[in-house]
Amino acid sequence: MFYVLWKARLSGDYSGLSASLFSVVKGPAYFHLWYLYALVGIYLFIPFMSKIYRHSTEAEKITYLALWFVVACIIPLVSYFYPAGGDLATVYGLSSFVGLSGFVFLGAYVFDRIKTQAKPSLVADAAGFITSAACTALATYWLSLRDGTPNQLFFSYLSPFVVAGAVFGFRLFISLGSRLSRYAKILNVLAGCTLGVYCLHIFIMNRLSIIYGPFIEGHSMLWVIPALVFAVFSITLAPIVIARQFKPFRHVI
Repeated sequence: MFYVLWKARLSGDYSGLSASLFSVVKGPAYFHLWYLYALVGIYLFIPFMSKIYRHSTEAEKITYLALWFVVACIIPLVSYFYPAGGDLATVYGLSSFVGLSGFVFLGAYVFDRIKTQAKPSLVADAAGFITSAACTALATYWLSLRDGTPNQLFFSYLSPFVVAGAVFGFRLFISLGSRLSRYAKILNVLAGCTLGVYCLHIFIMNRLSIIYGPFIEGHSMLWVIPALVFAVFSITLAPIVIARQFKPFRHVI
């Protein structure tokens, strides 16, 4: 609703506001809010996937994850670079292995493996995460140079590098959890604010761009991007923390 009102404010046209409010049911009012809609389907599917997971053998779990990774992550890349090969996932009816729901299965499997390990390696997981992030950045840079325009193919949620980074990042945060117990209170506060920060940060970025747009021209992105990330996160976090001090808001942001 907030973004519908904001877009109407920017355009100065409130005549279609009622229709826009109704259109929220049909799709996100702003591009990054797709995540909230995707959660509906994922959460509806989780009870069924949970039963499948609990009654699967180790070999069956690995087989499912391997098929999901190939169908959801590898085949789209192959189809992009070699379009003459056609859409193999559609041709062979592999749509059951496509989608973000595979991350739920993957997360459960990785979590179970962490519990059975004697002591997960923080260094190895951190190195894996950094390597995956670097590969994502380099592949995106290479492809964008090749195409002459920004191309986020390797930046997608189902990119092999992103999936690998998600696994290493998940393992890393799980391992760090027991080591950061002294900071549990502040971490709980930050964790509770994540949804609100995600929803609001685009608005903050848009408003801040009016200020920092002219300022960053000619400066190195090596320091500009980290500085902007920190600034946007901090400024977005502040109103969310304040709003969550009031109990009714804790249920929605």
